[in-house]
This record gives sequence, C-alpha cells and structure tokens, in this order.
Amino acid sequence: MKTVSVWFNILIVALGLLWGSTALAVDYLSGIWKIPATGELGARRYNTTPQACKDACSANQSCSGFYAFTDWDTCQLYGPDADVAARVGPWSNVQMNWKKASPDPLAAYTSGFLPIPNNGALTDTLYGYQPQQCAKMCNGKADCVGFHTITTSDVCRLYGLESTWSSTNGPWSNAKLFMKATQPAILMVDVHVIDSTSGGNARWTREYAQQVLAKATREMNNGEVVFSLGSFDRIVDDQLFNGRAMDPIFVKYDNSGRPGRINIYVAAPMSNYGGGVAWVTVTLSPYAVISSRYDSFNDYDVEDTARIFLHEIGHNQAFAHNGSFYSYPYATDWYWSSSPLARQVFARLATWSKLRQKGFDPNLKNNNYSCAVNSPLPDRGTFPAPNVPAATSQECAARCSQSSSCVAFHSSTMYPSCVLFDAASIGNATQPGNPATEMCWKTAGRK
Repeated sequence: MKTVSVWFNILIVALGLLWGSTALAVDYLSGIWKIPATGELGARRYNTTPQACKDACSANQSCSGFYAFTDWDTCQLYGPDADVAARVGPWSNVQMNWKKASPDPLAAYTSGFLPIPNNGALTDTLYGYQPQQCAKMCNGKADCVGFHTITTSDVCRLYGLESTWSSTNGPWSNAKLFMKATQPAILMVDVHVIDSTSGGNARWTREYAQQVLAKATREMNNGEVVFSLGSFDRIVDDQLFNGRAMDPIFVKYDNSGRPGRINIYVAAPMSNYGGGVAWVTVTLSPYAVISSRYDSFNDYDVEDTARIFLHEIGHNQAFAHNGSFYSYPYATDWYWSSSPLARQVFARLATWSKLRQKGFDPNLKNNNYSCAVNSPLPDRGTFPAPNVPAATSQECAARCSQSSSCVAFHSSTMYPSCVLFDAASIGNATQPGNPATEMCWKTAGRK
C-alpha cells in the first residue's frame, strides 16, 4: 500500500542541535548579600567589569565566588576556603556571586583505560579541551556516543554511532575512553538529492539536511529519538527531476537501502503533488521519497520538511492516517509529539538497527534460551511494536536480549519473523504451537 501526504506551512522557528561551548558554562547564585571576611583569591581587581569578573572566576577552578561593585569597576575573587560564617556587609552597591553546585558532566559516562575506537570519529583531534569540556561537547551533539582524552594534555576526540574498537588500537596508558552510560536512540539517515544538470535542487546541501534532521529530532520529544545524517549524495537525473513526480523515483530506488538505515530521496522543489510517498509496512530499512519543499522559498521549509520526513517514515512503521492499519493505534500525523508509545517504536527500531549494523553473537540463543517447535505460544504480552521481521532466529534472540522486559520470543522456521513477549506472557502460553514456529524462553535466572 502506498500513501501520499500533503503538508501546509506552519509557523514555527526551526532550531538545530548545538555544540557545547568551548568554555565551561558556570551558573551563579547572586544577590546583595554579606561578603566573606577572609579567603580572598588573589588581589582585588580594578578597572574591570562585572562580566569580566565573572569570566575570571568561571575560568579558575579554585574560585568559588566573587563580588563586584555595581557602581565601581572593582572585583574580588574568593577561593574554596572563604570564611562564609564571618561576613561583613551587606552593602547595596556590592553584588555577591557564588558558584552553584553543578553535577560533574563526566558522571554520565563510564570510563577506563580501554581500547579506543578505530573509526566513526565525529571530530578531528581537539586540542586545549579538558575532559569536562569534552563531555559537555559530546552531551551537546545528539549522535555522540563517547570520546577519548589524553591524560597528559588537554586533548580529546568525539565518536559517533558507528564507532568500533578493538585491541588493535590500545589500550594506552595515557588515552582514556569515556562512553555515555545511557546511549540515545539514534537512527542514521542516508539522504539522496535528485538534482538537474542546472542545479535545480542546489539548496539541498549536507548542512540543510542536517538542519532538517535536527528539527525532526527536536520534534521527537526534544530528542527522545535522534536522527543523524549518515551519507549524503546528489543524483543528477534531468528526467526524474523535471518530471516533478515522486512515483518514478519511488519505484526506481525501492529496496535499494541497507538494513539499519533510513533512506530518503528528495524530489524537485516543485513536485506536482503531495509531500511524500512511502510504503505502509513494517521494515528495518525505512524508505521514502519527499518533496524538497522549496516551493514557497520561505523560512518555514525546514519545519515542513522535518514533519514530512517524520510522517513518511511513520508509514514505514505501519502508522496509518487513521491509526488503524495492521491494528497499530498510531496515526502518522503528530505521533512524534503526542504518543510516547509511538516514539518507543522508533527507539526500539534504533536499537535493532544498531544491532544489525554491529552484528551479534550467533551462540546467544543456544546459551541463553530454551527453544522448541510445536511449543504452546503466549496469548498475551506481545511487545506493541515494531513487528519488524528478523533475518534469523538468532537475531530475534539478540533483540530480546537487548531488553530486560523481554522474556521470550517466537520466530518462523520458514520465513523471517520475530515476535517478542514481556512478563505478562508467563503462564499464558495457551495458544497451540505448530511445526513452523520456534518458541524460545529466556533460561531461568537470566533477565
């Protein structure tokens, strides 16, 4: 089944994902309060501004606070041993500022002297950055999963979803690896722009594609699911471009994507109908054709295009316009902001996509599951979505192992399939089995 979608311009400012500042951001509590009688950090400073005083304190790890005269350019920094019990003042022209206690940005990472990634870097080597600063940069970039630092100097490098590591690259005694303790649900997107020899789609650049995906990420409950640009290329085809129809593009490139990636083809700006074309089905290789959306040449194209993108790949998870196709209760419009369960579909898809890309232990099923054909099947407790077929029963077992709430799965012995079950299925295996279905339960004591 194929669906055609139409979107109209909506007045919302498009925002992108921001990198963290190169300086550590420091928050302060401020007020006309008493000031310490002791604990000054260095000499009092004159002919300076309150902002310069704040910057000096922020840049000094030993500085716990400062005061600034509001009517004179005077500043005094205080160290951690400032005597807060014996204070003088307050005075109406002295603003006292104390650093807020803030969580260590490194606390969200697991770290150690481990092998470091040998590919998948998001940045070149960055010089002059402390580990905390590197962590803040990684936190500010949606597709960053970790970084490594050099302990003997302020050097770091960020890594993305496709980074892999092995014993061939360390471990080194001075290179420490930091990985996010909780990885975001990241889906990689390959963007293919249909263009003409005259450059009719030239405004669709890599940077613009990143803006669209960043906006789609923000729409997904401000980053609950992250869309990250994988590859970007331009296909010069005057016939497809000048025809202004999406169907020929859709037919030509159908099934051309690799599993674990979203493949989006961008049609001409003045496409002759709708906003996009996609199959309504469940797939681990989402695929759609969307309009360039430069028909109005205004500031809202990013917004329109991001929502067209979300609408069409929603169809690829069997979300329908009326929210009923395949008994899935999700409409393809606004699921991204109105339905946590629908976003969970994409979070699982991201996990399984990463699993497909990285590979899995082929012995996992044999070591962790008790399996049998013709065994009774549960009549309840199925995971709601996505019901994406797995290439093998081993892959299905690997998916179940990704989730602590999955206790069992079944798959067909004749064709790719995979259905997961949670704890509600325990004691409810009352449906008859069959010779073409393998039912597997996690081994007792394993979760």
